[in-house]
Amino acid sequence: MDLILPWTEYNNFEQFGPWHLLAIGLLLIAVVALVLLANSLRANRIIERRVRLTLIAIMLAAQTYYYVWNFVFASDRLAQNIIPAHMCSAILVPLIWYAIKPNQYVYEVYFFWGTLGGGAAMLFPFTEGFDWPHTRVIQTVFVHALFFLMAIYFTVVDQYKMTKFSVLRAYVWTAILAGIAFVVNQFTGANYMFLGNPPAGTTTPLDLFPQNSFKYPLLLLVLLAVYFLIFGIWKLCTWRRVYPKT
Repeated sequence: MDLILPWTEYNNFEQFGPWHLLAIGLLLIAVVALVLLANSLRANRIIERRVRLTLIAIMLAAQTYYYVWNFVFASDRLAQNIIPAHMCSAILVPLIWYAIKPNQYVYEVYFFWGTLGGGAAMLFPFTEGFDWPHTRVIQTVFVHALFFLMAIYFTVVDQYKMTKFSVLRAYVWTAILAGIAFVVNQFTGANYMFLGNPPAGTTTPLDLFPQNSFKYPLLLLVLLAVYFLIFGIWKLCTWRRVYPKT
């Protein structure tokens, strides 16, 4: 079976089919395992550092593959694909920053981008018309699962505390990214952050939004509500912990 076909439209990815559910299940198992191992990782910082850097290196390698694949097989669509104006491309900035110098504010941005962007992409993957086991589908699911997993990793291992102001700071950065994506879309005809149209080939909540000028303010309002929902889940999952960092 050809795993590296160029830009061919299959349009037969089965959302929530067996392979998709398997990927979601494996991610949930990894999250539970990470939570259970968090104390052990904090107790041995040498091993923890190696695990952290290994996961980050794997993420960067997987994302590098995405760029290489586009240069080789989709060179006519580079402007529409490789500019880091998607949340899950721009997330590499706080990821690398946090790897070099962890701090509260970068953690906040990564946490919300990783949980929302990574989680949404796992539930509603945009596979560009490909199906399992094409390498683009595997890369898409794998790298977004890692984005989500690393948000949990930084949360349970580094134990930063968040407040409602954390939500607002992450929201402002997300709105700025959306503004950049909007401008880039106007110049390139791209669909970064899916501001133009919902992703094709998958059913997502974006399908419910009106395709008119009211969509953008409505998206911003819903985004804020979703961020506070994620924050509420974070509070529920961490209410018994004492977080030493502020």
